[in-house]
Amino acid sequence: MATTGNSIGPWTLHEKLGVGGNATVWRASDEDGKVVALKLINTTKAQHEPYRRFVQEVQFLQKLGDFPGVLSLLHAHPIDWDPDHAPPGWRQPTPRQRP
Repeated sequence: MATTGNSIGPWTLHEKLGVGGNATVWRASDEDGKVVALKLINTTKAQHEPYRRFVQEVQFLQKLGDFPGVLSLLHAHPIDWDPDHAPPGWRQPTPRQRP
């Protein structure tokens, strides 16, 4: 379970912003101080419905692009994601590090 001060990839968790049935949103920052809203889903199993909905949400936001009133998608990291497209400084979390 993720807690304040944990690191997820390049992001450090600071404060829970919201909790829903499928995910938790955190205020997080990288080592340069860039602050983001980081959404962590509650399951990493691709066959589960919440995971499929998360993938659909990511695909929708990628198609939407920069839209007024909607937070931009900076990065998404499904478990089966291709690490060759990782952002700078990203390391694949081990199963123990995954939320």
